[in-house]
Amino acid sequence: MNYRDIIASYFGAEYTSDIYISELISFIIGIKPVIYAAYKEAEIENFRSVFPEAHIVKTNKNILGERKEIALISRDRRLAEQAAENVSNNYELGKFLGYPECCVKRHVKRVTQAPYIRGRQLIFDIFPPNQSAPFVINNLLNFPTRLDTPEDFKNADEYWRKNSESNHLKFLMAAGNEEKEINLLNVSFITHLPCRYDCEKSVEIGRLVAKWMKENIPELFDFFKNALQRPFLIFNTFDWIAFDGKVENGILKYTGTVPPFTFVENRVKQNLSLGDSLVAEKDRIVIFKDSRPVFEYKKKDEVDGYLVDFVDLEIRPFGDKIGI
Repeated sequence: MNYRDIIASYFGAEYTSDIYISELISFIIGIKPVIYAAYKEAEIENFRSVFPEAHIVKTNKNILGERKEIALISRDRRLAEQAAENVSNNYELGKFLGYPECCVKRHVKRVTQAPYIRGRQLIFDIFPPNQSAPFVINNLLNFPTRLDTPEDFKNADEYWRKNSESNHLKFLMAAGNEEKEINLLNVSFITHLPCRYDCEKSVEIGRLVAKWMKENIPELFDFFKNALQRPFLIFNTFDWIAFDGKVENGILKYTGTVPPFTFVENRVKQNLSLGDSLVAEKDRIVIFKDSRPVFEYKKKDEVDGYLVDFVDLEIRPFGDKIGI
């Protein structure tokens, strides 16, 4: 089976898919027993044409106070049916979707404890400041896992629209004798929220998806890796800066910022051109030029702008090294 042609055909359709590339790859290689997606007739028909052996069960789920039609997709009819029966049970549904149990438990705790952890605090909980995390679990560009309010969905639409119009989220994939233009609304090797920045089970899933992509569609792997393996200065879900730079001893040395871009303006972003390096401390962010401070931002709290460096760490998930 030519998976390149399958991926290009599926994601090169005229409509925008609610199933993302990393999710489909996880389905292909057996990591995800079940796929969860909004039920859209055009997408379902397209999926059936590509995977005729798939079983699709339609159900309803309450999303932001509205009943929405949901599709549960699996190669095993019974698994799709069981997932549909448990669509409102986050813990059980997470297991059917192939998420690590540690991550499912952590997610359930986040959404049931008071106050509900969301937005910037949720990112901070997963990726604490001044840490190096494997780029294969960088899900900062995977918004559907973190959209909780109508405003979140509105911001996501604006992010996707502006970056698509600027071609930052468009990718040309050669398939057969033609090129397909794909809108990459989700750039991430994992489709779930990791329980923490060094979760070995999440790393294993991310590396397996990345390995498959590198072997089958290497230019797409390069696109994903270039977007994800870099330092990020994080303020909020739609307020972060991705850098062309390197972190050494807590100092970010940068030559510029890289796409995709967020649309939220902040004083740090507006003054980056003054310098060539910065440090993000607990109470402030300082921009330097040739080691001389040129701008200082007083933080509202520790979460208001902090560095996370996503790198290609050599980690041994389950005691077995998985290289990319």
